[in-house]
Amino acid sequence: MSWSQVSDRRWERPTNGIEGYFTVAGAFSASLMEGRHHYTIFSRVSVDLPFSSRAEATEALRLAWQQLRYEQPMIATTIEGLTKVYEIPDEAALTRWLETTCIVSPAADAEALTRIMTPVQQATLYYLPEASELVFRSHHALIDGVGTLMLWHRFLSILADPPAGGPPAFGDEPARLAPSLETILQHPVPPKPELAAQGAKLVQECVQAMPGVGPVNRVGTVAAGPIQNREWVFPERTSAALVQACKAQGFSVSAAVQAAYIRTIVAHADPAARAASTHPNRYVTVNSVNLRPKLPAPYNTSQYAASLYYTPWGYVIEDIPDSFIETARIVDHHYKTLFDPAVNPDHLEISGSLTQALRDIVQTPEFLTQPVSRDALFSSLGIMERYVQRSYGTEGRKIVVQDVKMGVDVILGISMLFLYTFRDTLRLCYSFNEAYEDPEIIQSHLEEVQKVLVEELLG
Repeated sequence: MSWSQVSDRRWERPTNGIEGYFTVAGAFSASLMEGRHHYTIFSRVSVDLPFSSRAEATEALRLAWQQLRYEQPMIATTIEGLTKVYEIPDEAALTRWLETTCIVSPAADAEALTRIMTPVQQATLYYLPEASELVFRSHHALIDGVGTLMLWHRFLSILADPPAGGPPAFGDEPARLAPSLETILQHPVPPKPELAAQGAKLVQECVQAMPGVGPVNRVGTVAAGPIQNREWVFPERTSAALVQACKAQGFSVSAAVQAAYIRTIVAHADPAARAASTHPNRYVTVNSVNLRPKLPAPYNTSQYAASLYYTPWGYVIEDIPDSFIETARIVDHHYKTLFDPAVNPDHLEISGSLTQALRDIVQTPEFLTQPVSRDALFSSLGIMERYVQRSYGTEGRKIVVQDVKMGVDVILGISMLFLYTFRDTLRLCYSFNEAYEDPEIIQSHLEEVQKVLVEELLG
């Protein structure tokens, strides 16, 4: 799955399993919901910019965005069918790209932007001068959550310290197009038959086990409405105390938060769904696993931020324990052993087969009749400062990052719960669709997750 030059200016490569899955799912939701792609990345940074006027800031942002495209041409790729495409721009094409993907928005803030934004065709940067915020949106077939944070790092680095010599001359940038995960890991394509069979089996088992516990969710009964990315920020002292309590218990903060979320959805499960289920105490989800730590340099760095270097992995707890601590330890064990080569030596290679099976199964009529998960899929992004600094540059051109937020557009109904830490505070972001879930109920669930953690870990 390597890039090949097909004309003087055009380069192509096939999508792999996970890229293909998001392409198919996005195209399906777009065909039903006015071009809206399911799981479009939506990330916001609140920044103090060092520029004296809006015009100066706009010009600096455009130049930095142009430089980022030169360094990471993936942000200007498109997908035709299941083929990724990149075209070297001439001056006119570069101007059109800047006009359509680097936008100054009159929105009051990122939340207001969600009410007026239209579907994006390529990765797009918004500047919201009224709130001093930047928003990045992209189809998920291009980039994942950790990659988005890494992309912010590189973009803000360029903005704070632009390269000397002015705008770059395009032409050699295709050499920096991101290869597929399988190419980097030197996994065979097609995969080994026995691993392909295991990947397909894992996907089937997860799909057949859904929908799991399931809080009240109207997915499948109404059309998609506005999206929300509702954030809950823990107090700093509470955050620090919870981190220490998790260390004392021997499990990760991610495992504790997921266990608290499981307790919350069990308490608020849809009574009708539980009564109809043959496994009313089964938890089913799909975890997101960042694979960049498994990759060699430079693919594990921000040089290749614009890429999809993660894998989903189905996870089922057949009988949810009554004990919060026991649940957290079960989840923690899953995280720690999933890609441990001493425990699961084939899992890294199976991930390619798994995502190919996922891409294939979502295109079958049988899949559309399967019930989908009604509780949120869980994704932990960890400590954001591993990827995004709190400030960039020096006095005179210093950029201060006050806040970072990560979410996705939920169109097809499977919500997501993100966990991350920035500036020493734990944050939850619940991405959902207002037509399927009530904002007030989501807010109360987020509050309850914190309450469970405090009661169980801080007493």
